[in-house]
Amino acid sequence: MNLSLVFLVTDFGSSDEAVTYFTDVLHSAALNSFLKTSGYFPKRPVPWWSPVCTTAVREKRAAFSHLRRNRGDPTLLEDFRWARARARRVLKEARRASWKAYVSSINSKTPLTQVFKRVRKMAGKFSPSSPPVLKVNGVQIMDSLTVANTMAEAFARVSSRDSRPLAVRHELRAKERTALNFSGNENESYNHIFTLRDLHSALSLCGNTSPGPDNIPYAMLRHLGEEAILFLFALYNRIWVEGVFPSGWRVATILPFPKPCKDSSVALNYRPIALTSCLCKLFEKMVNVRLVYFLERGDFLSPSQSGFRKHRSTTDSLVRLEAAACEAFARHQHLVCVFFDLEKAYDTTWQYGILQQLHVYGLQGRLSRFLKEFLSGRSFSVRVGTALSASVA
Repeated sequence: MNLSLVFLVTDFGSSDEAVTYFTDVLHSAALNSFLKTSGYFPKRPVPWWSPVCTTAVREKRAAFSHLRRNRGDPTLLEDFRWARARARRVLKEARRASWKAYVSSINSKTPLTQVFKRVRKMAGKFSPSSPPVLKVNGVQIMDSLTVANTMAEAFARVSSRDSRPLAVRHELRAKERTALNFSGNENESYNHIFTLRDLHSALSLCGNTSPGPDNIPYAMLRHLGEEAILFLFALYNRIWVEGVFPSGWRVATILPFPKPCKDSSVALNYRPIALTSCLCKLFEKMVNVRLVYFLERGDFLSPSQSGFRKHRSTTDSLVRLEAAACEAFARHQHLVCVFFDLEKAYDTTWQYGILQQLHVYGLQGRLSRFLKEFLSGRSFSVRVGTALSASVA
């Protein structure tokens, strides 16, 4: 994608202004290059459908229409049979080619949920989800905007400190009175300026996830020209050096999805999926590489932790459990295993506690300041259909 960038990152008074400018340029280029989808679900939402399929089916229907108006005409009957056979062949070949292409793209790490979802789509089993209907104090809520605001309030209460016991709140406030000083040596490798290689490496890891409030998807970033890439690269390094997080990147759009086997009329029975700026998430990937390097190099992570670590998975935990069980059986001993799940663990994470732990580990400089800025001042809005709730901090 070729962009017309008439300013440099250094021409702006703040990184916020530079981000706004770059976002506007991307939007302008997108509007001039391609159209937005209408959001209308086609009659055949199968992944293997193509314009060739549409043409074949249209010709079959046209032949049948001619035959119906002129019954008994052997020529039209033959034309219809030929068009019907061709349509069947085209659809069969399209379905087979699509399936072969998908099968060749999966591997042992592909989640089964994605495979089954693809199978259902191939079979044409698709139905648009109906808008949620909530019930609060016995009153049914159907208006999309009211539902969105109700969900936003419910999600905010979960992560609010007021939802915790009074004693816990007092304890947290007492600990937070201690200021954390992250100033220190900027010469650590994790504080160095980013390179173009860092940017391209992070960009190669980006999938095709939905965009955030700025409506800029990863696909657009992957097709940036050299001039735009250099602008983005300079923008990231300015944010990194100044330690000021762009305000637009603090905002998230929440999409609620009903939890299986739960009462869908209760707001908290919906799983909130946050959509944030892809520009921000790309930068997060670059920063995360350095954070993981710091944690792994310092052996700050438990050896038994498998989640969110390279070359580890749930299989490691299962193998470890199996080995312990086999050893207990061999020694004629008992093995006690405790499984527990922290309810709303992500939503109720103590932000100061994260920074405090990193401070104890000795993290200093730009990386620590970025994380501190990243965790503060967050807000979100819930989207239900086309309705968007009021912003909640």
